Amino acid sequence: ARLQAYRNQQVDIIAPGTGDLGAIKADPVLNAQLLTYNGTCTFGVMFHHQKAPFTDHKVREAFAMAIDRSGLINDLLGGNGIPTLQWIVNGQPGYDPAETRWGYNPVQAQQALADSTYHNAQSLPVIKATFSDTPINVARWTWLAQQWQDVLGVTVVLEPLPLQEFNARVGNPATQPQMYYAGWCSDYPDPSNWLSAYWSSTSFFAQRYGYNNPALDALISQADSETDPVTRINLYQQAQTLLIDGAPAAFLYNSVQNYLVKPWV
Repeated sequence: ARLQAYRNQQVDIIAPGTGDLGAIKADPVLNAQLLTYNGTCTFGVMFHHQKAPFTDHKVREAFAMAIDRSGLINDLLGGNGIPTLQWIVNGQPGYDPAETRWGYNPVQAQQALADSTYHNAQSLPVIKATFSDTPINVARWTWLAQQWQDVLGVTVVLEPLPLQEFNARVGNPATQPQMYYAGWCSDYPDPSNWLSAYWSSTSFFAQRYGYNNPALDALISQADSETDPVTRINLYQQAQTLLIDGAPAAFLYNSVQNYLVKPWV
């Protein structure tokens, strides 16, 4: 209805639904009026650092490098996303345009698994993807599991649960999933919102993932109390570099904002 109203000159600006993007891009007139901006959200697979096999740094590396982020965006999001290898979104302080670690590389992913304490897929413990049973979650985890199967030869068992049961599992440390699909959207454009609020050891989110890095805590604390803006941002950039060193997650993509805008606006 929104798109039809836009076509009928009833409105000048709309944010089209993802399902309409294909038709918009196929229409030369509409495509010329489509404006796309970087969003403020990052999504990824978060590994539980106290649950085998993700206690092993090399296994986390392998799983991260086995994911074709561009393929995921095209197959699941209709192209409605921007691949990323870091936590802070492009355009916000602390983003590092030179970051390239843990990008899609099947050969290096296989080597990382071989260098792990498990050495091969057959030696890994059972890995389950536990999630609330919705169509998008099933599609997402099915796609990811196929990537890990194709690249690493690892079978990830899908475990969709009713939402109430999933929440109960998440709330119990003994039954928390081995990995989560999760995201974060900026509350305000500052790296403290991305790092201090999420990855410090006292954070609800870091605790949920069993993540605790004293060196990162020290850097974040120093940055949080620094008053010089240049020094402060530099410290947060160091903190994000240190965070990525440990491959705590497979960061996947940033959101985008799409708008159709009439040429006379």
